[in-house]
Amino acid sequence: MADRLEEAQRKSQVPARGIPRKYFLPILYLAEQMAKADKVVVPPERKVINDLIRITHLENYRHEQGYREMTDQTACAQLDIEPAKTAALVIISLVLKVDLNRAEEEVAYFGKIRELLEMKPISVPMDLEEHRRLALSYLGG
Repeated sequence: MADRLEEAQRKSQVPARGIPRKYFLPILYLAEQMAKADKVVVPPERKVINDLIRITHLENYRHEQGYREMTDQTACAQLDIEPAKTAALVIISLVLKVDLNRAEEEVAYFGKIRELLEMKPISVPMDLEEHRRLALSYLGG
């Protein structure tokens, strides 16, 4: 199992220490918007968001002015390096994956963000826990 995670990290270009901290807030924003895309945040989505908050130490991120003024476009524009863009897609795809009753709006939101980031499709582990570990590894976890 560790070999598959290492292979996924290598394919996904995960930096050895994760991505720089300045990318955490826009990624948290996109993850939260992904969870809200269908207007219903289910407990597994909330758990992913809480894990992201815990690992990034951004417990009060919603109170930061930069977060309150953020839009999908500004969040994506702040992700100006390939590993940060990939991290965002890996993380929001995890939010999408944990919602077993995902709606069309959520799938559409993922596609919209991928287009805004000007990214090609990504590969993530099929196994949920491996996907979670890959996502958190981008944030240094």
